Amino acid sequence: MPKVNYDWVRAQFVSAGVQQGVGDTVLKLLAVWEDVDVPENMLEDSIEFFSKVALQHSLNNTPVEETWVQAHSGGNSIVGGTVRVRHNYFAGEAGILHNGRKGRVTAVRSGDVIVRSTDDLEPFLDNVHYPFEALEIRVR
Repeated sequence: MPKVNYDWVRAQFVSAGVQQGVGDTVLKLLAVWEDVDVPENMLEDSIEFFSKVALQHSLNNTPVEETWVQAHSGGNSIVGGTVRVRHNYFAGEAGILHNGRKGRVTAVRSGDVIVRSTDDLEPFLDNVHYPFEALEIRVR
Protein backbone atom coordinates (compact mmCIF):
# COMPACT_ATOMS: atom_id res chain seq x y z
CA MET A 1 0.00 0.00 0.00
CA PRO A 2 1.09 3.56 -0.51
CA LYS A 3 2.33 5.32 2.59
CA VAL A 4 -0.46 6.94 4.58
CA ASN A 5 -0.11 10.70 5.04
CA TYR A 6 -1.07 10.87 8.71
CA ASP A 7 -0.87 14.69 8.82
CA TRP A 8 -3.47 14.86 6.06
CA VAL A 9 -5.64 12.26 7.84
CA ARG A 10 -5.51 14.19 11.14
CA ALA A 11 -6.38 17.43 9.31
CA GLN A 12 -9.39 15.65 7.77
CA PHE A 13 -10.49 14.53 11.23
CA VAL A 14 -10.25 18.08 12.58
CA SER A 15 -12.16 19.63 9.69
CA ALA A 16 -14.89 16.98 9.92
CA GLY A 17 -15.12 17.11 13.73
CA VAL A 18 -14.31 13.41 14.11
CA GLN A 19 -14.42 12.22 17.74
CA GLN A 20 -11.09 11.35 19.36
CA GLY A 21 -11.91 7.65 19.86
CA VAL A 22 -13.10 7.25 16.28
CA GLY A 23 -9.98 8.98 14.96
CA ASP A 24 -7.70 6.81 17.11
CA THR A 25 -9.41 3.67 15.81
CA VAL A 26 -9.06 4.75 12.18
CA LEU A 27 -5.38 5.57 12.72
CA LYS A 28 -4.78 2.06 14.09
CA LEU A 29 -6.59 0.50 11.12
CA LEU A 30 -4.56 2.65 8.71
CA ALA A 31 -1.32 1.46 10.35
CA VAL A 32 -2.31 -2.12 9.54
CA TRP A 33 -3.61 -1.12 6.09
CA GLU A 34 -0.20 0.31 5.20
CA ASP A 35 1.33 -3.16 5.56
CA VAL A 36 -1.24 -4.95 3.37
CA ASP A 37 -0.21 -5.65 -0.19
CA VAL A 38 -3.41 -5.15 -2.20
CA PRO A 39 -3.47 -4.65 -5.97
CA GLU A 40 -4.81 -1.22 -6.94
CA ASN A 41 -7.83 -2.73 -8.71
CA MET A 42 -8.91 -4.49 -5.48
CA LEU A 43 -8.66 -1.57 -3.05
CA GLU A 44 -12.27 -0.42 -3.07
CA ASP A 45 -13.74 -3.93 -2.92
CA SER A 46 -11.37 -4.86 -0.08
CA ILE A 47 -12.45 -1.84 1.96
CA GLU A 48 -16.13 -2.33 1.15
CA PHE A 49 -16.17 -6.01 2.13
CA PHE A 50 -14.05 -5.40 5.23
CA SER A 51 -16.42 -2.70 6.48
CA LYS A 52 -19.47 -4.90 5.92
CA VAL A 53 -18.17 -8.00 7.67
CA ALA A 54 -16.58 -5.95 10.46
CA LEU A 55 -20.09 -4.64 11.21
CA GLN A 56 -21.61 -8.17 10.92
CA HIS A 57 -23.52 -7.21 7.77
CA SER A 58 -24.18 -10.05 5.39
CA LEU A 59 -22.83 -10.02 1.86
CA ASN A 60 -26.03 -10.53 -0.10
CA ASN A 61 -25.28 -11.82 -3.56
CA THR A 62 -28.62 -11.20 -5.22
CA PRO A 63 -29.04 -12.99 -8.55
CA VAL A 64 -30.11 -10.66 -11.35
CA GLU A 65 -33.43 -12.50 -11.75
CA GLU A 66 -34.43 -11.76 -8.12
CA THR A 67 -36.06 -8.56 -6.90
CA TRP A 68 -36.39 -7.77 -3.20
CA VAL A 69 -38.38 -4.93 -1.60
CA GLN A 70 -38.86 -3.77 1.96
CA ALA A 71 -41.60 -5.76 3.71
CA HIS A 72 -44.37 -3.75 5.34
CA SER A 73 -47.55 -4.49 7.20
CA GLY A 74 -50.89 -4.17 5.46
CA GLY A 75 -51.60 -4.63 1.79
CA ASN A 76 -50.95 -8.06 0.33
CA SER A 77 -50.49 -10.95 2.69
CA ILE A 78 -46.93 -12.24 2.82
CA VAL A 79 -47.73 -15.59 4.41
CA GLY A 80 -46.06 -18.22 2.23
CA GLY A 81 -43.76 -15.60 0.70
CA THR A 82 -39.98 -15.71 0.63
CA VAL A 83 -38.23 -13.15 2.79
CA ARG A 84 -34.69 -12.33 3.84
CA VAL A 85 -33.42 -10.39 6.79
CA ARG A 86 -31.93 -7.06 5.70
CA HIS A 87 -28.16 -7.39 5.39
CA ASN A 88 -27.52 -4.78 8.08
CA TYR A 89 -30.55 -4.98 10.38
CA PHE A 90 -28.97 -6.59 13.45
CA ALA A 91 -25.67 -5.77 15.14
CA GLY A 92 -23.17 -8.01 16.92
CA GLU A 93 -23.87 -11.71 17.38
CA ALA A 94 -27.49 -11.27 16.30
CA GLY A 95 -26.20 -9.87 13.00
CA ILE A 96 -23.99 -12.88 12.47
CA LEU A 97 -26.93 -15.21 13.10
CA HIS A 98 -29.72 -13.39 11.28
CA ASN A 99 -28.49 -10.81 8.73
CA GLY A 100 -29.06 -11.98 5.15
CA ARG A 101 -30.88 -15.17 6.15
CA LYS A 102 -33.69 -16.31 3.83
CA GLY A 103 -36.87 -18.08 4.75
CA ARG A 104 -40.56 -18.66 4.19
CA VAL A 105 -43.19 -16.71 6.12
CA THR A 106 -45.32 -19.16 8.11
CA ALA A 107 -47.52 -16.60 9.89
CA VAL A 108 -48.01 -12.98 10.85
CA ARG A 109 -49.12 -12.42 14.45
CA SER A 110 -49.30 -9.32 16.61
CA GLY A 111 -47.11 -7.37 14.20
CA ASP A 112 -44.44 -10.08 14.04
CA VAL A 113 -43.52 -11.96 10.89
CA ILE A 114 -42.80 -15.59 11.74
CA VAL A 115 -40.19 -17.21 9.52
CA ARG A 116 -38.78 -20.67 8.88
CA SER A 117 -35.35 -20.64 7.21
CA THR A 118 -34.98 -22.09 3.71
CA ASP A 119 -31.38 -21.14 2.94
CA ASP A 120 -29.73 -24.41 4.05
CA LEU A 121 -27.46 -22.50 6.44
CA GLU A 122 -26.73 -23.52 10.01
CA PRO A 123 -28.25 -23.14 12.42
CA PHE A 124 -31.67 -23.92 11.01
CA LEU A 125 -34.10 -21.22 12.14
CA ASP A 126 -37.75 -22.07 12.81
CA ASN A 127 -40.53 -19.99 14.32
CA VAL A 128 -38.30 -16.89 14.43
CA HIS A 129 -40.21 -13.64 14.99
CA TYR A 130 -39.06 -10.56 13.08
CA PRO A 131 -40.52 -7.07 12.82
CA PHE A 132 -41.58 -6.07 9.30
CA GLU A 133 -38.78 -3.48 9.12
CA ALA A 134 -36.16 -6.23 9.48
CA LEU A 135 -37.29 -8.01 6.32
CA GLU A 136 -37.24 -7.75 2.57
CA ILE A 137 -39.69 -9.78 0.54
CA ARG A 138 -38.92 -11.38 -2.79
CA VAL A 139 -41.29 -10.08 -5.45
CA ARG A 140 -39.61 -11.71 -8.43
